[in-house]
This record gives sequence, structure tokens and C-alpha cells, in this order.
Amino acid sequence: MLNKFKQYPEPLQRQIVMRLGTALGTVVLAGILAASYHDFSVVIVGVIIFAFCVGQAIWLYYLADNKKYVLITGTCQNSTLAPVTRRIKSVLLLVVVDNSLFALRHVHG
Repeated sequence: MLNKFKQYPEPLQRQIVMRLGTALGTVVLAGILAASYHDFSVVIVGVIIFAFCVGQAIWLYYLADNKKYVLITGTCQNSTLAPVTRRIKSVLLLVVVDNSLFALRHVHG
């Protein structure tokens, strides 16, 4: 199963691991808060978030296992940074498909 997981694209692997990590962190944090404050209503919220994150990770794993994702490779021609946060705002890729050149622009919301 681990070998199968390693065959998925790296960003997809990272998303699955992040969701499982979030689920585990939520359960641990809810357990610590419930033990320290003796208020078990926090556990209910923690279990709901845990179930949601595990469900998302299982769904992503299912999609990856059935090859229901799109993998686009190309050459980055231009990228735009946000002025304040200095994070990537948009990317312009040049993609070659069947000897045809396409310009693909992705803008982060």
C-alpha cells in the first residue's frame, strides 16, 4: 500500500498526509482540552472535525487510486507575486499537447 501511495503525484500525497495530520492533531487537541477543562463538549467538535478530515483523506486516496486526477506538466513562463504577502498569485504555463502549444494561466483566488 505504501508503494502504491508513493506512485501518486507529490502534491496529492502531501494533501492526503496534511488531512490525516490535521485529523490526528484535532483529536489530540480535543483530548487535551477535554482533560484539562473537564468539558467534553469539545470532544464532540473534535470528533466532527476528525471525521471530516479523515473522510476527505479517504476520498482523495480513492480518487488517486482510480486515477481520477489531472496531471499537467509544462514550462513556467511567468509568475506573479502578491504585493504584500509575496506569495504566488498567478502562474502562466506553456503546455505542449499533441504538438500543439497551449498557454495555461492559473490564478489563485
